[in-house]
Amino acid sequence: MSKIFHPCNLVVIGVSERPDNLARYIIANLRAFGYQGDLYAVGRQAGRVYDLPILASLDQVPDEIAPSDAAAAPIANLRQRSLGHQ
Repeated sequence: MSKIFHPCNLVVIGVSERPDNLARYIIANLRAFGYQGDLYAVGRQAGRVYDLPILASLDQVPDEIAPSDAAAAPIANLRQRSLGHQ
């Protein structure tokens, strides 16, 4: 249970530089509430949000950031679909 409630790493998917982007607010809230782990932002286009690079693909997330068993199948599906964009 500690991996669920106290993760060492988080990947936020759907991030963009747009000011009204919901995923951007998730990152802001994680920081505001003192999340100390590594954050990875993934979106359709590369860029930056706050001090984080926005990765254009889940393939750019380091390999050592392993998804939980519950997230593995949806992530594999997203990788196969390239987040719905080419």
